Amino acid sequence: MCHGKEGAGDGDLAEDMKLKLRDLRDSETLKNLSDGDIYSLINNGKGKMMGEEGRLKPDEIWDIVNFVRSLPKK
Repeated sequence: MCHGKEGAGDGDLAEDMKLKLRDLRDSETLKNLSDGDIYSLINNGKGKMMGEEGRLKPDEIWDIVNFVRSLPKK
């Protein structure tokens, strides 16, 4: 919805909100973030990004962390 199907930051919601999101496929985007940092961003949100706290179980958020980590390798 936000970061797009491939993680490029070009999702429909980002476009509608006129947001420029980071490309999660670029290894530089994530290099200074620990897995815990990514988990926290997903869970709590940041800025205009709403968090998933209460909507996703912790295991589901960790699955997303692992998915996000896999994007630069594709």
